[in-house]
Amino acid sequence: ADLSGLHLRHAWRTRQWQTEAGLELLDSVSGSTPRGYFANGSLRYQYSSAASLGGALSLRNYGVTAQSVLLFSQVANDWGSTRVQLDLARADTGERQQKLQVDHDWSYVQSMRLSTALSLDRDQRPTGTSRGVGAAVSAEWLLGPNFSMTHSVQSRWADSADQYTLSSGLAWRFAPGWSLLANLYAITGSTNATALAQSP
Repeated sequence: ADLSGLHLRHAWRTRQWQTEAGLELLDSVSGSTPRGYFANGSLRYQYSSAASLGGALSLRNYGVTAQSVLLFSQVANDWGSTRVQLDLARADTGERQQKLQVDHDWSYVQSMRLSTALSLDRDQRPTGTSRGVGAAVSAEWLLGPNFSMTHSVQSRWADSADQYTLSSGLAWRFAPGWSLLANLYAITGSTNATALAQSP
């Protein structure tokens, strides 16, 4: 990938606080890209046994200069666990991204685990602005003590292009600590909503 450099990671946890940080010092092997860095950090606070909140920050200065911030709140209730997350990102090329997502992990229903997600996003690029609405459903069934099956459907409807993703998986735990997995994916449509501030 024409990359060389140094990668550092740090993590610290207590009963209420959880922090993680990373720093990548980057250089181009061929010299086509100036030296740069990618730094990210996250913080999570367990407010109570049922509620937590936190955020994350990413800074990239390699090839492009970009920043992103993430804020979330998660609350457990009688129906399961709900998480609300806001993502904001920008780049020096004029690109902007905003996304609001609500995830919910539903309480176990017999041998099935169900989760749902709804999202609103806005992707602004020099070629135009795309606004989208997303929805996802994922279900996992326990077929026995050693077998489980997962199905998920994800959809994003946007004024630029729609995208649909279907995935199915089967897991077999054939020995303690060992599992065999099989997954099938089907994707239609397209999207250019790639993250701006990410590690090269």
